[in-house]
Amino acid sequence: MDLIKKWDAIEALKAIKQGLWEIDIPHPGNCPEYVEHHKQIKDMMEITDGWIKRLTDMPSPPWIPCSERLPEKSGLYLVTNVTPLSNPVTTRYYNAGTTESFWSGYPNDEVTAWMPLPKRYEGRSE
Repeated sequence: MDLIKKWDAIEALKAIKQGLWEIDIPHPGNCPEYVEHHKQIKDMMEITDGWIKRLTDMPSPPWIPCSERLPEKSGLYLVTNVTPLSNPVTTRYYNAGTTESFWSGYPNDEVTAWMPLPKRYEGRSE
């Protein structure tokens, strides 16, 4: 995750938490529906806090700027780009030895950095 995007995600989670806080308005009486609603809101706020902490503690991945170098081999790579028509972080096929290196199909698509795809998740052995 790009460092700037990481902080955008953290700010979005903080806004969600604030929205949850605003939903959880005290209700007069001890109505069972309110008690359950309050517990659900509290649980969601704790989950949101957990994600904020995970994102804050997560190291930034080793992005390689395209201006420094391009991949040596053709293949699928994780890329970050500045095209408003596509996701800011996505995968692109790199065709080594061509002028159109990271193909997307979008006009004016400018890939700014790349990294190898992470290894496939194999599951946990219990």
